[in-house]
Amino acid sequence: MAIFGPISVSRTDTLNVPQFTGSLYYVDAAVTDNTESGLTPDTAKKTIQAAIDAASAGDAIAIKAGVYTEDVDMDENYLELWPEIGTQITAASGVALTLSGNFCKVWMPGGSLKITPVANGTGVLITGTFCYVSDVRVTCGSSADLGFYI
Repeated sequence: MAIFGPISVSRTDTLNVPQFTGSLYYVDAAVTDNTESGLTPDTAKKTIQAAIDAASAGDAIAIKAGVYTEDVDMDENYLELWPEIGTQITAASGVALTLSGNFCKVWMPGGSLKITPVANGTGVLITGTFCYVSDVRVTCGSSADLGFYI
């Protein structure tokens, strides 16, 4: 004797999954400069920070694999970084990657984002609340380097 009868779920119920609704910006280290909008792969920004500066709360930034020598500060709330496998951020002079906005996410499924701090520096600094960082690796050159500071 069955305890539970058949459950009826309509097709629309099974497909009612929240989807990303923000704008998507693109970054490609191989482009010439940051003058384009960054809203398509063909109009990508050159630097990650330029895309962050153009973005608003709730947006995401897709980063093409490459080496980015810059100090990146995710200072916008609810911002996401989606780097491709093979993406590297090397600090220019300060912290390589700072998450100062709240509810930010850096996510690289299936790979790992490589972060290289300056000598005696910090790779990843998290000062925002409820930030999510996954698959990020910091290569420290000496014991004076700090990989993650949360």
